[in-house]
Amino acid sequence: MWRVRRYVLAVLALFAAMALLIAGNLTLRDRGIELAPDTPQARAEALSAHWVLRLPEGARGPAPLALLLSGCDGPADNLGRYAEALAEAGWASLILDSHAPRGYGHLQAWRLVCVGQILSGAERAGDVAVAVAEMARDPRIDGQRMMVVGASHGGWAGLEYLAQLGRAAPPVGLAEWPEPRRQSAARIDGAFLLYPYCGLFNRADVQGIQRMIPLQFLLASDDRIVDNADCQALAEALRADGQNVQIDVLQGVDHGFDQQRKAPGSLLEYDAQAADEAAARLAEFAARLGAN
Repeated sequence: MWRVRRYVLAVLALFAAMALLIAGNLTLRDRGIELAPDTPQARAEALSAHWVLRLPEGARGPAPLALLLSGCDGPADNLGRYAEALAEAGWASLILDSHAPRGYGHLQAWRLVCVGQILSGAERAGDVAVAVAEMARDPRIDGQRMMVVGASHGGWAGLEYLAQLGRAAPPVGLAEWPEPRRQSAARIDGAFLLYPYCGLFNRADVQGIQRMIPLQFLLASDDRIVDNADCQALAEALRADGQNVQIDVLQGVDHGFDQQRKAPGSLLEYDAQAADEAAARLAEFAARLGAN
């Protein structure tokens, strides 16, 4: 009996040590201690080699732009579906790959992303800042009409970017802002966030997210990966601060319901009907921003 207890205690101690290791490593990275900062130019060169721009057919003049941010396993079919829905609504889309430029596309690497060991939402916020500045110089894009669309880890990154716009320091991992942050902030008209991580290590808060732009959360009722209560608490705090926040919950679906291509061993299930519903809601959100 005593041996069993010692075994259980040893296992619990191992899990506790692993949790502390993950938390410690993530904290160090988010403070820039483990990262050699990039210049915006170097980051732009690395990212632009992998990002995918889709323009709406028959666009007359510069199009508004949605920046699409994937989950922790990298860009998948759900982003293509959202790009298609946005194109029909008259929006261009930029699928912003944060994984391939860093060599995180293989199995072992993206798993480390998913547990926050090698790429946090705060670090990806720098990718968003660079992409916003770069795309604003593209004559095909309306640099004053952009929105952020993030799924899961990408939603975390989107929230971190919005919060960082309220702080003087550049996003973690960047040596400086690629353009004045107030100029960057003025380009963003809204954010659509699908089942994002809003937990302890997400540093988005009321003090950070200062610009009054529409924010829409779309959560999964049966989410086994993130705690919906964290996002609901953030949304309510932002509402209390006067922000325009909408939070919807799709019933009967789990985390990643909109992604048909799953990682090996994933137990998450794709729901085609819910995926179509999410795309329709995104298109409606884009239409509302366009009307504004």
